[in-house]
Amino acid sequence: MTQGKGNRKDDSGKMARDLEDVFETSLNTLLKVTEKSGNLRKVLRDDIKKSVSSLRGVYNTIMADLEEKTRKFENLVCQMKKS
Repeated sequence: MTQGKGNRKDDSGKMARDLEDVFETSLNTLLKVTEKSGNLRKVLRDDIKKSVSSLRGVYNTIMADLEEKTRKFENLVCQMKKS
């Protein structure tokens, strides 16, 4: 897939959204399994729910950190161009 420089940011944004969708869908699947599986012990069900919640929290923290670093990087690039 060869595209010009102007599309790289759009492509990476789309890829990030696709990966985010896969991640979220996977977590939702785990939660659905805990709801539908009658044979799953309550302790395991609670562990899965707690783990999904923790993964969402970690993911949100990573994404917020990435956005902050991206803003800082873009500001530095802008400052360099002005110099």
